[in-house]
Parts: sequence; C-alpha cells; structure tokens
Amino acid sequence: MKTFFILFLSFNFLFALNTTSEINLTNKEQLWLKNNPNIQLAIISDQEPVTITKNGIITGILPEYIDFVSKKIGQKIRLVTYPNAQSVLKVSSKVGVYGTATIFKVDKYKDIFDFTKPYLETSFNFFVNKEHA
Repeated sequence: MKTFFILFLSFNFLFALNTTSEINLTNKEQLWLKNNPNIQLAIISDQEPVTITKNGIITGILPEYIDFVSKKIGQKIRLVTYPNAQSVLKVSSKVGVYGTATIFKVDKYKDIFDFTKPYLETSFNFFVNKEHA
C-alpha cells in the first residue's frame, strides 16, 4: 500500500503545475501497478465541491483529480462512496481498498494511513442566517 501512496504523492501538484507532462514510473511502481490492477479508494459521498454523488454518479474536484492520475499511470482508480468518515475508515483496512482521499490528517489516523501532501486545502467558515446576524 505504501507504493500506492508514493505514486499518489507523485501527482499531488503535477495537475496544478503542468497537465501535459509525461511521467516515468520506476520498475517498482510499474510492478506494483501490474500486481494491483483493481485500485479502489473509499471516499465520503456528498462533500461539495470535493465529491458530489447524484444518481450513482460521482463528480467534483476529487473525481477529476483521480481521473487525471488514472490517465497518467495508465490504470483506472475506482472511487467507492460511503456516507461518513467512520464507514470509510472501517472499509479502508479491507483487502482491495487502498485508502481514502476524503478524511482529515489527524493523529488518530497516523497508524492506519500514510498521508500524502494535501491535494486540496480549504478553510472553515461559520454560516450565520442573515436575519439573525
């Protein structure tokens, strides 16, 4: 699984910097891809704009990014949606699920996952009803 995250890390800023660049995978990375043809990531559904799920179709920033990475490595990465972080954490340790891309980097997850550099940074805001502001 560590090789997958090294591959994923390799693409963290490639999309933003230059979408036409070709990549050269190491022999180890190529072998890992050959031995792991069915890559799946467990993600939390409906975290707009990161993930949006409607009628079984997943759209948003993350699916576009994953599609870009898939094209660069020449292998499909399947996104499997779950309703919340607890569900994602539960399945992320199962065989066939290689990780997730929709949880926060917090200390309690460091024994479960290797984290890449962030692919997206967001800020949190309070939303206040205008009538009561």
